[in-house]
Amino acid sequence: MPLRPYKPTDSLSLATIKAQCDLTDPLALYCRNLDANQVQLSQSGGDDDKQWKAHIKSLQRSFELEILFPGSVCWVILQHSDQHDEDGSEKIVGFAIWNRHGHSSAAQKWKANGQRFSNRLKGILSYTTMTLSYPFDRSINHTNMTKFHHRIHSCPSPLPANHKLPRERWELEALYIAPSHQRQGYGIEALSWGINVAKEERVEIWVWSSDSGRRLYEKGGFEVLGRIGFGDLLDNSITQDSEVGVWVMVWRDRK
Repeated sequence: MPLRPYKPTDSLSLATIKAQCDLTDPLALYCRNLDANQVQLSQSGGDDDKQWKAHIKSLQRSFELEILFPGSVCWVILQHSDQHDEDGSEKIVGFAIWNRHGHSSAAQKWKANGQRFSNRLKGILSYTTMTLSYPFDRSINHTNMTKFHHRIHSCPSPLPANHKLPRERWELEALYIAPSHQRQGYGIEALSWGINVAKEERVEIWVWSSDSGRRLYEKGGFEVLGRIGFGDLLDNSITQDSEVGVWVMVWRDRK
């Protein structure tokens, strides 16, 4: 499996992959100051575009904080060995960020790294930096971002009446594959790590999926529990689809 643990030097590559995926995600286009013209810039190395750089830098700060949370596990997805460059160097084509919730001994094992004093201090500094810079982050459409969060927090629960988040669980916080390497099996390979661990620990995996990610998760054995709709917030300049939403999905071991 072409996975390896995250290293701090990976953050720029991960942010760039996420930014490229954002260009085809209606909700990302809604919450960020992006437009379709930046597709060409991102693919042709438009490093002189200040807005594009600001977007990547904003995402990079977010990743560097999220990965420091207790329970966070980030796997970097590498290009298959038979596709390496001539010099044999590795190429990052995606990443997955998982988070372990709960108080069991299994959960504490995954949380140990984030609870170290050095990482807690880094987390505090990173959070402070993000908080101070957020109002001035020109990559964010602050009006739309506020509407997005208001919808998340004010809408009725998308879960059926007989379902609730279990205390012991894994959550898949992010899974992104570079557009040039999608539909080549990398997503399923990344999912298999979490599924294998969840089987061993006998816990569920929860994910809040975009419309585009739903098919992958269903292929991996996830089922839909509910949905939060955002289509009424988006105008036709972003998408013609009035059914844009976030899907609440769960994986359970059926054996």
